[in-house]
Amino acid sequence: MSSSEGVIAERERFSNETVNQIKFEVLHQLEPQYAIVFVGSYGRGEASKQSDADYFLLYENTVPREEEKSTVRQIITRYAAAPSSNGAFDDVESYERIARNVGGPDDTNDNITRRILFLLEGSCIIGEPVMNRVRDKLLDQVYLKDQLPMQTLPMFLLNDVIRYYRTMCVDFEHKTREIANKPWGLRNIKLVFSRKLLYFSGIAMLAETYNLESQETKDTLRQLIQLTPLERVREIFGQDAGRAMDLYGEFLEKISDGGVRASLDQVRPNDESRRNNPDFRDLKDKGREFSNELVRLLSARYEEDHLIHQALIV
Repeated sequence: MSSSEGVIAERERFSNETVNQIKFEVLHQLEPQYAIVFVGSYGRGEASKQSDADYFLLYENTVPREEEKSTVRQIITRYAAAPSSNGAFDDVESYERIARNVGGPDDTNDNITRRILFLLEGSCIIGEPVMNRVRDKLLDQVYLKDQLPMQTLPMFLLNDVIRYYRTMCVDFEHKTREIANKPWGLRNIKLVFSRKLLYFSGIAMLAETYNLESQETKDTLRQLIQLTPLERVREIFGQDAGRAMDLYGEFLEKISDGGVRASLDQVRPNDESRRNNPDFRDLKDKGREFSNELVRLLSARYEEDHLIHQALIV
């Protein structure tokens, strides 16, 4: 096992141990009729002691009571840092809310974020049948509803994944330019690695459905959507993804170090720290290589006439 593989395995172990402790306490105190869904680093199985716990309660029929929401939050924050108070998480969701107005004027950044992260990196610690039913319903009744018996790619879902990533990039600029004292360096590095891997894993997942029959498309998506972004890339690209995984492991190792995170938080876009901070420069250099590796993987697996190449441009 390489050192990077060891880092990834350690992050998976830490994530699993933490969510299992949370699960034990929740089941000891409550009888939830809903799913507790983690996204972010805990959802991806990449968490460290530095990580926030981004989560939401997903229900089908009965909205969780305020007392239950409070108890779940108290349990989770005993083991992990609370999510941002003004972020898209620490809330309740339902199929009706997630699937409402997709692409319409009320489809806010927070809505897009919850929907795409739920699909591409959501991990359920309690209530897995609820989560699976909602995911299947979202695929069947929203994204694949008008899918022809033989359609080259699920373009509605593909465009929503592309839109989410580009929205996130623009949102990053807003938050770091217009909100005073918003950390820039660490957020920039996360955009280069974890956000990009999430996006890439979604693009590759959809590319795998090229020219499949309708039912095969659904079966392929259901299989790959159950995996974390790292697992999805490994499943699709196998050993050819080795260098990309090594670089990603180096990224995880760096941002799991409190000293490195503090150093990155001092980096600003318009001063000398952007050029002179050694942690930032090292990770930016690795980030460029990581991006090049992802481009290489896409080109190596999917031939020039594969529709995914055209779909990413027009």
